[in-house]
Amino acid sequence: MQNNILACKKDSLSYVQTHQADPPTHQAELDKRIELVLDFCKTPKTREEIQNLLGLKDRNNFKKQILNPLLEKGLLSPIDTDLPSNPKQKYYTT
Repeated sequence: MQNNILACKKDSLSYVQTHQADPPTHQAELDKRIELVLDFCKTPKTREEIQNLLGLKDRNNFKKQILNPLLEKGLLSPIDTDLPSNPKQKYYTT
């Protein structure tokens, strides 16, 4: 089970890197950001809280580069699946 989770995370890291408009200069930086987000979201957090953690100001860029790929890979899940664009939406690590 642990190996499957690690493999999924590694696949997700590759996916996120290849789907970024402006990827971080180093793979290690991207890996660190993803691990930080996944650890931070063990308790549900808003988009704004996650974005502030990473020090990113552009909401659209954050969603495109970080949030959406993590959601698509199933590493993060929204609390309210009926209203995914709810401004008070929170996300948690799955």
